[in-house]
Amino acid sequence: GGGGAPPRIWGAALLGFLSALIVGPCLAPPLAGALLYIGSSGDPLLGGLALFALGLGMGLPLILLGTVGGGILPRPGPWMDEVRVLFGVILIGVAWWLLARILPGPVMLAMWAALLAGYGVHLGALERRRRASGALRLAQAGGMLALIYAGILLVGAASGAKDPLRPLGPLTGGTAAAAESGAEHTVFRRVDGLEELEAALAAAARAGRPAVVDFYADWCVECVRMERTVFSRQRVADALSDVAALQVDVTEYGTADRALMREFGVIGPPTILFFGAGGEERRDHRLIGEVDAEGFIAHLDRALAR
Repeated sequence: GGGGAPPRIWGAALLGFLSALIVGPCLAPPLAGALLYIGSSGDPLLGGLALFALGLGMGLPLILLGTVGGGILPRPGPWMDEVRVLFGVILIGVAWWLLARILPGPVMLAMWAALLAGYGVHLGALERRRRASGALRLAQAGGMLALIYAGILLVGAASGAKDPLRPLGPLTGGTAAAAESGAEHTVFRRVDGLEELEAALAAAARAGRPAVVDFYADWCVECVRMERTVFSRQRVADALSDVAALQVDVTEYGTADRALMREFGVIGPPTILFFGAGGEERRDHRLIGEVDAEGFIAHLDRALAR
């Protein structure tokens, strides 16, 4: 034997290195929150214990799984091939979800339909199985449901729908369904660039109207969800009836968008700014992150002292 470490140890070290690259971005938000709390407390003992607890909470389950996993995990078998296919479908779905930012809605519905139809056929939706186990019959039933929903998505794509969760909206509810989904309706008026935003805020101040500025992006999941579930509600529109509701779209996140966000001190969407009737911003009432309709209305009333 040579003087180097056994190959098995090098493999484990390489696996740990690659795992750190994958887990690192996922750990960044809680770690940043913990560091901010530790920095604000100024207690080194508390900081050390907090980071130790964070590391222990992450590492202990992995150690336990690696130590006793062989005795509690299922044995390898054909089921692993199906799990691999399922995770492949999930990964393709993530790619579809990312492409939804740049491709038209009907095209995305057709792509979702193709993915579901392919997986449904793989599960045996079109096969005739007279003598099959319960697991196979259950898989076949799931495949048939996937094929049925794929057909519904294709009908929705042909009718111009954009939301895979409401593919028949244009056929069942027309404009009302579109407004409810938030895809075609918003209470905000879009403004482009710093000059147009400042001009709109100045016009609102001259008219003695308060203003609300929403920073939005298509790639922001919370922004899209708030468009669908908050800003499409009639009671939210009523609350904003006497307010200049403005929206800045930073989807492209180009030089102009970054300069505008830097000018107003906005880190990223979703962020909503509130301005009084005199044009001054109520910085203490900035709304960062997702909120429901009732929470937004209550926050709006507090910010505008109504």
